[in-house]
Amino acid sequence: VAYRQSHILSVTNAYFAVLSSEQDLLASRAEVEAFERQLEQASERLIVGIGTRVDVDQARARLDLSKVGLISAEVALDTSRSDLEKLVDAPILGLSGLEASFTAGLHRPLDGNWETLVDSHPDVIAEREAYQSALADLDEVRAETTPTLALSSTFSISDTSGSSIPATNTSARSNALSLTLSAPIYTNGVAPAKVDVAEAGVVKAEADLLRVRRKVLANMRETYRNLEASARTVEARQLAIVSAASRVEATEAAYAVGSGDIVELLNSKKDLFAAERDFAKARHNHVVRQLQLDRAVGDLSESAIVRIDQALAQ
Repeated sequence: VAYRQSHILSVTNAYFAVLSSEQDLLASRAEVEAFERQLEQASERLIVGIGTRVDVDQARARLDLSKVGLISAEVALDTSRSDLEKLVDAPILGLSGLEASFTAGLHRPLDGNWETLVDSHPDVIAEREAYQSALADLDEVRAETTPTLALSSTFSISDTSGSSIPATNTSARSNALSLTLSAPIYTNGVAPAKVDVAEAGVVKAEADLLRVRRKVLANMRETYRNLEASARTVEARQLAIVSAASRVEATEAAYAVGSGDIVELLNSKKDLFAAERDFAKARHNHVVRQLQLDRAVGDLSESAIVRIDQALAQ
């Protein structure tokens, strides 16, 4: 179970890592295209006398830097695709992204029902069974080394009616009770040692059970908090796109009438591309956080893959 859950999470991580790398590449290409247009515009403004050489040089410098970023994004995408191919043992041609309507919410509110979830976690169940097994072993060892008292009874009937002597044709009944004490006389210390070992096993199993319970509970709470933070991050990233787009409009208008600075305009466009990229990557991260919570609860299975597949663009 643990291996299957780990594999599901690894494949999902790799899948959305590819999508995030593709988003990085799209943003880098958009930057290059925008800065190329900005360089052309700055050059034209210089020719007609309303621009400066500084504007042209700054636009060219930004374009060169954006091309470096584009190369890095291409390499990162190739690497992430290779990682996914290793996991699924198949070539990666094209991956579906999340639907635009995908909502980054809490897919399974826990409502504070922590103890019940902990009790049903596979790791806790396994440790509980180990603890119960240790208790059974201790009982068995104690039974072997503890004196026992056994009470038994016998009842018998003897019939002599078949005797050839008439006077002896009788029947007799008898009851007998016996009490038997069994105790080890001398075990050379082996019996007490076996009890000590069994008791130590119980103590260790109980400590392991408590340790795993605490670990599972802490992991559940941490992953749930991470999922809540992820949902808020997606919402904030979406609002950041609106703000960045408004800033681009304002700086473009100011630059068009000669009251704006080209550096501010280039920065605003770069910020918009980054906001769009970060929003997409935040949604990808949120899906992974959902699976991490499922794993922390202990019920991550193929049904989670089906749920994610339904959220992908068909």
